[in-house]
Formats: sequence, structure tokens, C-alpha cells
Amino acid sequence: MKTIEQYLIKKIRQMEGVVITIGCSDSLLEEIDKNSKITLCNALNNTSRVSGKYQAKGRMRRINIKKFKKKFKKKKTDTMIIEAHDVLAYAKRIVPISVYLTKKDVYIYTHEKEEKIEEMIQKYDRFRVKTEVINKEDGVIYKMDCRGCQVKKLQEIKYLWKDTIDNILDLIGDYLIH
Repeated sequence: MKTIEQYLIKKIRQMEGVVITIGCSDSLLEEIDKNSKITLCNALNNTSRVSGKYQAKGRMRRINIKKFKKKFKKKKTDTMIIEAHDVLAYAKRIVPISVYLTKKDVYIYTHEKEEKIEEMIQKYDRFRVKTEVINKEDGVIYKMDCRGCQVKKLQEIKYLWKDTIDNILDLIGDYLIH
């Protein structure tokens, strides 16, 4: 078995077009920068890694994760690579946005299995996305095939409300138990 990073580097070498990364390591970003078939890479990371500023360097742009929806409202991308712990707080919003924006595949990787990550992956099933689980030595990679999937605005709003109500009921249940 290979590690997550080795698997993703192998996949990055085969990618072409536009790529969005969220929370990826610098070694993955360097590999993306080396690939000449990738025309543009938007790296949504914590800006503290880049001396606290937004920087544009070649085909690589770094953007604050909180401005994700605003920045990519109608632009389509070929592939997304996401580190799961960076988007758990935004899970109910990031799932429909990633399905809407991606033409090919979404790779979500994590080094630890958690219940919250499993719940986030199950939210992709709502949009009829084919999910493949790839187990590695140091974690798990979820590959979502978004080809032919559509996100309707009404459907997105319905699931957003459902998730919000579920969160409120969980908070009330936790409060009553304590």
C-alpha cells in the first residue's frame, strides 16, 4: 500500500485543465505546479503559510477559503483535491458547491477516520455522485465522480435547511443530556 501523498502525486501527474485544491500540502502544490497540462490551479489554503498575504505565482493562486463561493460562482473546474479537516466546518455548503463546480472528480483525503467525515461523504450521495473509497497506509481517500451530476438551486436549499435543522436538533439533544 502506498501513502495518500504518493497516490495523489500519481493522479496529479495525469490531471489536466483547471484544478482547485483546499488544504493540500506544499509537496502536492509543487507537483501541480510542475505539471504543464494543468492550466490553472487555485489553492485555497490558510494564508498564514504564504507569509500572511494572497500571492499569485505562475499558474498558482492562493485564496482564502471563506471566499470560496464568491470567487468561483460560475467557473467550472476539472478536478478538486480537498483535505477533509479543512472543510468540516463548511461541509453543508462545500458539498453542493464542489459537485456544481467540478466536471470530473473530487478527491477528499483524510489521515483519520471520523464520524463527521463519513457524514460529509454521505451528503454527496444526495446528488447521485459515485463514490469510491481508497484505503491507504496512513488514511483514506474518497474519490467522487461528478460527471453528469447536476445541482439544482431548490435541491441545494432543501438540503441546506435539512442540515441546519439536524444541527439544531443535535444541539438541543446535547443540551438536554448534559
